[in-house]
Amino acid sequence: MVTRATRSRSTTEAVAPPGSRGLIRWVAKAGSRGGRFRIPIRTVGGPRDGYFHLDWVKCATRLSSRQCDEIIRTGEGFAPEAPTVVGENILSAHRVGHVRLLPDVAQTEPIYRLLWDVAADAANRHYGLAITGITRMPHYVEYHAGYGHFHWHNDYSHESQESPRKLTVIVQLSDGDDYDGGDLQVFNVAPEAMPRERGTIICLPSFVTHRVTPVSAGVRRIVVAWIAGPRLV
Repeated sequence: MVTRATRSRSTTEAVAPPGSRGLIRWVAKAGSRGGRFRIPIRTVGGPRDGYFHLDWVKCATRLSSRQCDEIIRTGEGFAPEAPTVVGENILSAHRVGHVRLLPDVAQTEPIYRLLWDVAADAANRHYGLAITGITRMPHYVEYHAGYGHFHWHNDYSHESQESPRKLTVIVQLSDGDDYDGGDLQVFNVAPEAMPRERGTIICLPSFVTHRVTPVSAGVRRIVVAWIAGPRLV
């Protein structure tokens, strides 16, 4: 079941004390359908067709190179931020990369809508999870050779102010042949790499452990978003 709170508008408002960088409250506008990043939204199974409960899925249609280039230009238009992780005071090198936050403004609204539509389809079609909106700004991330990795982690963030994150959506903006390393992997019997084709959109439950292996050559560019919902009980 997908719960879409306050569907009549899209808004940004404070949900945490000043200084809590990147926290928002975004909900899908009724009737909005992705704008210039509109593609057919249908998520399909990842590695094992028919088994989805704790698995990753992907959008059956990839973004075009033109759409990927436009998202990159949009991301590069915002100021860089230091990457953050839960427990960063003791995990200073756990996440390494160049991060830019994507605020909820007119030029990013089609990106938000794309991310939401993929997550909503995955929640309904595969996971049976209730989701409500986006409570932290999506990140445009560049993983460079020698400065790009994210060690094993999950995104659920049970006790954080924007929690709980229910689904993680990742848009692959680079061509997989443009960099070495930088595999997005989920934890399984053996680490399992996600597709690297440009324009691929991956969705997985945020409580599933995953990582990005170090980039050894080139640059991997992505957008990542976390879709929130009621706490798991």
